[in-house]
Amino acid sequence: PKLMTGPMTGAFGADDVVASGAMIRKLRFQMIADSRSLMLGEHWLRAIDAAIEFSRFFIAGLSSRSVDKRSRFQAELRYALDCAALLPPGDTFFIPVRFDDCRVPLTIARTIPYVHLFPDRNRGLRRVLKTACEQLLRDLTPETEKRATSAEPE
Repeated sequence: PKLMTGPMTGAFGADDVVASGAMIRKLRFQMIADSRSLMLGEHWLRAIDAAIEFSRFFIAGLSSRSVDKRSRFQAELRYALDCAALLPPGDTFFIPVRFDDCRVPLTIARTIPYVHLFPDRNRGLRRVLKTACEQLLRDLTPETEKRATSAEPE
């Protein structure tokens, strides 16, 4: 499955990006991160939007450097939220993660649970990957079984 991450260049420490990417790739996710994923001459705005749209998950990496900055990052967050809104209720697509003690945009904080990758990055990444794996298992479950499960009282 493809897993799209928001732009990480300049937003996070290089060690965080490398360590996070290594753990994600171990589970056989194809990680689409930034300009390194683009082909020469490719229209990068369209390519990034397409990568967001056709990914199974979007990891929204939030940091004090990315959240308040005017940049393409904001447009990508909004587009990923729009893509998430098109999915059936209960499907997970948009997964916000905090790399540091930054503020979470209200549009995310009010509606979507997020995970902290500090002070224990591995614990937070395990939570992200557990969420993704559980969603993939739900994706593989036949529709009749899904309906029966969702009808059961909690």
